[in-house]
Formats: sequence, structure tokens, C-alpha cells
Amino acid sequence: MDLFARISREFGQQLSINTILSNPTIAEFSNILRQEEQKEGLASSFTLLRKGKQQKHAICLLHPIGGTLLSYAALVNNWQTSLPIYGFESPALERTNEFRFNSVESIAEHYADILLNDFVGDTVTLVGWSFGGVLSYELAKALSGTRISVESVVMLDSYYDITDLFGNENVSALVTIALDMGISYQSLIPLLVQNDSFESTTEKVFNILKEDRKVHEEFCFSSFSHHLEVVKMQNTALNNYTPKEGYSGVVKYIKASETERSEKVWQQYIENLEVTVVQGDHYSLFKPPMIENVIEILNKTFKLV
Repeated sequence: MDLFARISREFGQQLSINTILSNPTIAEFSNILRQEEQKEGLASSFTLLRKGKQQKHAICLLHPIGGTLLSYAALVNNWQTSLPIYGFESPALERTNEFRFNSVESIAEHYADILLNDFVGDTVTLVGWSFGGVLSYELAKALSGTRISVESVVMLDSYYDITDLFGNENVSALVTIALDMGISYQSLIPLLVQNDSFESTTEKVFNILKEDRKVHEEFCFSSFSHHLEVVKMQNTALNNYTPKEGYSGVVKYIKASETERSEKVWQQYIENLEVTVVQGDHYSLFKPPMIENVIEILNKTFKLV
């Protein structure tokens, strides 16, 4: 049975994956369950991932297209910053029917409303990998003129000019979620070239995730299928996206050397774009030893230690 379904049944609460990841011990998890019973009106998609010494200034991580913050685990665990680290995951993971966003801008506007309602500080540094970087840029624009100022935006190998190499939104979503969860292209290719039905291919990908322990043992196939629907929704939003000017602050763009897509697509919209190249590909940015290089760049550039 799915872990989230068990929590819902036993405790009558809907917890986000962020909440579970950021409270890994039994004591922390028990405490968060008690807090959830008392909490009213706070957005479960906005979570404190790690406490900091400061309260007024925080780092906010924006989810990639998969909707969760799993990709940032190494960054959160190894980034020795005094600032608290918050994270946004897609609210559609829990309530798809209520949150059907058809544009990147509408997602960013929703997250701006959450920050303005729930964040007690007055300054944020927005960080996003891949699709999360696009969200960071749009969130910075959405916060313009509000009580929350954006110190800076960090785009980690982010691009919007995506091309559907598979000619099918279902397959594209499946590949996206598989790569985000740690399956390699080498493992996916044999599955994709077969003439199996999409349902059969999806089950095979899910079985690889289970066998390789990329997901919790109680993560069920229905949850995986639901996750695919969220990825398709956000793929559609990104395919419909055309950036516009509107943020005049500094944008730090960290580019993976092996990524073919160019950061130059952003230069006509972002005046203060600072580019740093890190050796590796799109997915190795958050794996050792590349993650150490990324953290060093972040600390030196924004003096967040």
C-alpha cells in the first residue's frame, strides 16, 4: 500500500513528500503529525527543508518538472549556509483536480501568493534546476512590487525551448519522471524501442524503480501513474511558455558543460545574466563531485555561508 495512503488512513492527514523528506526520524515525523493537526490554512506545497540562523532572508528551491524536491536532496544536505532553506513542490501532486495550471506564469503567481501569506521574512533567494529555474525567474517577476524582495535568482541548467524527441506526450512524461528518479538513459532505451503498449512500458519503468530502490518500497503503481499526469501538465505549461522581460535583478545561470541547449536564449530577456559553466551533464549537477562545485559557486557568488 502507498505510504501516503496509509498516513491518510491512519491519521486522517494529507502530507506532502517534502514534509516526509524533511522529517526523516520517527521523533520528527511524530512531531510533524501533531503540528499538522493544529495547523490551519498553511500551504503543504511550501515546506521548511532545513532551519537556519536567520529568519528574514531565506533560500527557496523551486521543483523541477517532476513536481517534487527529490533532486535537491544532496544540495540541501551539503549546502552549509546560515539561511533557512524552503522548498516548493507542485500542489497538483496531492490535489490534481484543484490545481490544473496551464501556464508557467500561473504556477509562479500561485507560489507568490503562498510566499506572501506564509513566509514571515522579507527577502528570498530563488533557486531552481531545469524547469525549476524557469519557475524561479517567473516567481521573481511575480514578487515584483510586493513586500518580499528577491535578492537573486539562480537558474541551474534551465531552458524553456524544449523539443519533444519522442513525438508523444505520454512517453515524454515517462522519460522525464524516470530520469528525475534516477534511471539512466541506458536502462530506458531498450524499453522505448520495443513495440509494447504505453501501459506495459510504464509498468516496466515502475518495476525498475522498485528493483533499484529508487522509490520507497510502499510507493505504489497508482501513485506513479498519478505523478505522470502531473508531469504531463507541467510539460504542457512549459511548451506554451515564452519568456518576457520583467526582472531587473541578477540572475546567476549555472550551465552543465555537456548540455546542448544554450543559456543564450535567456540573454534577450535578462539584462543581468551571469553564466558559470560546470563540468558534467544536466543530471550530474546534483551528484558528487559536481554538487560540491555547484555549492562552491553558490556560496562565492551570493555570500550565503
